[in-house]
Amino acid sequence: MKRLFFALWPDHNTLSACTAICKQLADCGKPVATNNLHVTLLFLGNINAQQQTELTLGAAKLRNIPTKLVLDRLEFWQKPKVLCLTPGAFDPNFLHFHTELTRIADQSGVITDSRPYRPHATLAKKARYKPDLSVKPVIWQSNGFCLAESLSTLRA
Repeated sequence: MKRLFFALWPDHNTLSACTAICKQLADCGKPVATNNLHVTLLFLGNINAQQQTELTLGAAKLRNIPTKLVLDRLEFWQKPKVLCLTPGAFDPNFLHFHTELTRIADQSGVITDSRPYRPHATLAKKARYKPDLSVKPVIWQSNGFCLAESLSTLRA
């Protein structure tokens, strides 16, 4: 079993902009490592090999991948204790794309979160509060998406 999710990875400029914001969040949470910054399209959870194959084949058929997201709000999500960049508004194509990925997951026997989709990039975990920080909008450009694995890092 693998813990998987669909995501958009940032280009170099987007990564630099997000990393600069992450550095300002160190006092209120644990900044996300630069190589882990992404926009979650759909979290899938624990997936077996057969489901992974079905998800990969189904997602490969999708067209009209969302291409641009303006992340202009810093939000504190209390329950998971994270600081996220979110868009004030977003192209309805993102919601449609999320719905299509959810349909593919359902067909593969994967139960996904039923809450409304909120595109976001997590910048800090184990956050204790939202800092009084204004953020310059981050333009997240995309020309593709991926099926990624969530791995916990162990420290000695």
